[in-house]
Order: sequence, then C-alpha cells, then structure tokens
Amino acid sequence: MTADLDLTNRWLSKIRESFEAEDMALTQSLLDESLQETNSSPKLMEVAGMIAYSRGDFEESIRLIEEASFQIVLTLSGQLTLANAWLRQGQTDSAKTTLLFLAETIERVPSSMLPDLTHGLAKLEEFEAAISVCRNAFDRHPDDDNAVFGVAFYMHRAGYPSELVYNVMAKAVQ
Repeated sequence: MTADLDLTNRWLSKIRESFEAEDMALTQSLLDESLQETNSSPKLMEVAGMIAYSRGDFEESIRLIEEASFQIVLTLSGQLTLANAWLRQGQTDSAKTTLLFLAETIERVPSSMLPDLTHGLAKLEEFEAAISVCRNAFDRHPDDDNAVFGVAFYMHRAGYPSELVYNVMAKAVQ
C-alpha cells in the first residue's frame, strides 16, 4: 500500500511540475502514463479531472472526478472543480449542494479558492452564501479591497437596502 502511495505521489509531483510549466502536452502524456502504471489511482484521476476542467473539457472532468470520488474523499480543490464543471454542464442541483457545503465549511477552504467559490455561488444566485464567503475573505485579508467590494456587490444583488450597500462600499473606498 505504501509503495502504491509513493508511486502515486511521484507521479503527482511530475504532473504538477509540467502543469506549472504550462507544458500541457507533457502533462497529458504524464497523466496517461501514470493512470496506466497505477491502475487508475483515484488521486491521479482527481488531478486528471481538474486538468480536464482547465482545458475546458467539463464532461471528462466530471467523469474523472466522480469516478475518483467513489474511491477516495475528494480534496477541496477537487470538490470545487467538480461543482464548477457541473455548473458548466447545467447540473445546478449537484453544484449547489457542493458549493453550499464548501461555504459552510469555509474555515477549511484555502484563500486562493474563495473567488471561484464566490463566483459559483453567485451563478446559482446564492447571494447570502456569497456574501458570507466575501466576509470570510475580508476577515482573512483585511487589506483586500476586492473582498469588501464583493460584500457590497452581492448585498446589492440580494436586494439589501441601498443605504447598507452604500455604507459597505464607503468602507471599501476608504
């Protein structure tokens, strides 16, 4: 079991390196080879699904990440990618469940994922949850004007009174 995990981790390292170097041909080649060598390691399938999403192949992204989810607990990044792919494919109920779960467990979600989470929630018109995510982003990074503007923007979209939205926007401008 440890040998399988070591092999998977070595492949993940190589794949991450080629992906960060933006060598998509090599990345895809490494993914194909790694899935074959590891007998479709679920961790590698999840990564392959995230890379398929980055290429705009949402159907393949869903297929790979869902298949991985039957064998492992997905990473937060995998969950967010899957929810975004579902959104792109019109599977709003599935996306909504996952995005709201991520919003409820916001303390575990890395700051780098908060803009995508907020965007997905807004697409579903879950403005209260989007406001909550923006407030959390501001709490983590009080110097982030975008987070305060996000709070004001989604308050406006949710139908809050103009005075409240104006007060939040004034804070952002300061």
